[in-house]
Amino acid sequence: MAMDSTHKRCRTRLGLLYAFCMLGLLAGPAGAQEPSAHARVEKQEVLLGDSFVFQVEVNGDDNPEEPDLSGLKDFRVEKLGGQNTSSQSVTIINGRVSRTVRRGFVFSYRLTPQKAGRLVIPVIEVKADGKVLTTRPVAVQVEEPAETEDFKLRLSLSRKECYVGEPISLTVTWYIGKDVRGFQFNLPVLQDRRFAFHTPEVELDQARRYYRVDLGTEEAIAQKGQAELDGKQYATLTFQKIVVPRQAGTFTIPPATVACDALVGYRRRHNFFDDFFSDDFFGMGRQGVYDRFVTRSNEPTLHVMDLPEEGKPANFAGHVGRYHIEADASPREANVGDPITLTITVSGPEYLRDIELPPLEKQPAFARSFKIPEEMAAGEVKGKKKVFTQTIRATSPNVECVPPIELPYFDTEKGEYRIARTAPIPLAIQETRVVTARDAEGRDLATPKSEITLRREGIAHNYEDLGVLRSQHHGLGAILTHPFWTAATALPPAAYLLLLAVTTFVRRANANPEARRARRAYPELQKALKKPLADDHPAQAARIVLSALQDYLGNKLRLKSGAITYGDVEETLKERGVTDDTCEALRSLFAKCEAAHYAGGGAENDAESLRREALETGRALEKNLK
Repeated sequence: MAMDSTHKRCRTRLGLLYAFCMLGLLAGPAGAQEPSAHARVEKQEVLLGDSFVFQVEVNGDDNPEEPDLSGLKDFRVEKLGGQNTSSQSVTIINGRVSRTVRRGFVFSYRLTPQKAGRLVIPVIEVKADGKVLTTRPVAVQVEEPAETEDFKLRLSLSRKECYVGEPISLTVTWYIGKDVRGFQFNLPVLQDRRFAFHTPEVELDQARRYYRVDLGTEEAIAQKGQAELDGKQYATLTFQKIVVPRQAGTFTIPPATVACDALVGYRRRHNFFDDFFSDDFFGMGRQGVYDRFVTRSNEPTLHVMDLPEEGKPANFAGHVGRYHIEADASPREANVGDPITLTITVSGPEYLRDIELPPLEKQPAFARSFKIPEEMAAGEVKGKKKVFTQTIRATSPNVECVPPIELPYFDTEKGEYRIARTAPIPLAIQETRVVTARDAEGRDLATPKSEITLRREGIAHNYEDLGVLRSQHHGLGAILTHPFWTAATALPPAAYLLLLAVTTFVRRANANPEARRARRAYPELQKALKKPLADDHPAQAARIVLSALQDYLGNKLRLKSGAITYGDVEETLKERGVTDDTCEALRSLFAKCEAAHYAGGGAENDAESLRREALETGRALEKNLK
């Protein structure tokens, strides 16, 4: 009985506790959260061109409206997304249940300052919980970066003087003297509304390496290379933008910047156990140390002249430069109303992608003789030419040719307006013939009918005995045994099986791109090391060998692309079972290449010995990592 009574009391207490918890949960949050908004920056001292994270934190609402950052005129703004930060907790103290609910949301952005000095992020308004919340201003101190001997950034214009509407090239070249890891370009001129900007077509060369450069609202394809500046050899990264001035004047292109993490040295690992149980116990182990660098460019000047009004053709459409135009038509023999394909080829200026032709219907000779669709197909750039196609239809048999096509342009070299013209294209246009019943029946009604010949034998004249008949079977069996039907029946299943096999193979090959990347690592290493290495340029040879090793390790170990040091892969190699001798050989090879590449001194080994050592080390690594 005592035991039953104890059980009943326990059940009663648990029931009461559960009831209290439910009442507490149903009662809602303890204390209402007052909505608020706060602005936070990652750092308040930055270098011009370097970016930092800016956040707008909203408390009291988990679904606020996106804040308006249009007032941040001195910063380039890049959205990084938002995150719901809501949370809730339940607390029981002395049988009293309380529930705390916190609702919140954080908007994140990447800001890049566009000028030096003390810049202020103004008050930001956020609509949340039916209210307009405001943040406090935040000040950021932006310092000018100092140029170093290891990094240079240069802007160059294809012309220092041009006309309004004339495309010119802006070339950006980054000279790199250290091993870098990650980079970010900032070109304030791209925000200048006095210019239009375009990305030129890049003809990719399989023997070169390319990088996609993010420029905020635009992007470019940069090519890796080598060049000498002020007597020093650098690796380079070069890309171009097409600049089209929209107004006249003298403009100073604001300096561009590039921020990166660069290798400045090495340090020993501080983990005692890692050093004790490795070959690096006696100080051989090194870990790359990276610092942040920001490089500022020069400020080239561009003088832009207005187009003269004197001599401007009435149908001038803004083509500036020197143009050449050709045309062809097919077919050249047609009936009235038949479609004729007109092919027009434009060449001359360096940049042609955004070039358009004046409407043909506005040229009187075309309007009189041809029916022209209102829209012309977009042209296609082929090398240094742009090709347009247009369908035209002759409206009269009196049309004898396609008249010359005129393209007015302003010749910037001569400083005058000129007109490029195509040669006339002769045509033979026939009157459209009316189709009659005789044409449809395919016979000539004027042909006399043949007379009926009378035969006395009657129908017996055409009679033959049954011996001339041959037995022919047309059943299902005859059809299936015919070679044609046999092939037609077997072909679809065979094609399906072949397609299934090919699809399965492709899917398996693409199912794991990282595994495929690892399989191709060693053949790519061998291919890279077969390239000629100049003995008289040890630094260049070391750079090629080092780059090949970094690419191999990145692909084989499935690491992110970029510069890799021995310290970055040491632990992974040991975990994968690579022998101590192979690790030591790789460490020694990295040290030799980096000494020749980055230290600026002479190399102890010639190019051929470096290649041979790299091949032997790669072969040993491949054997251990399979």
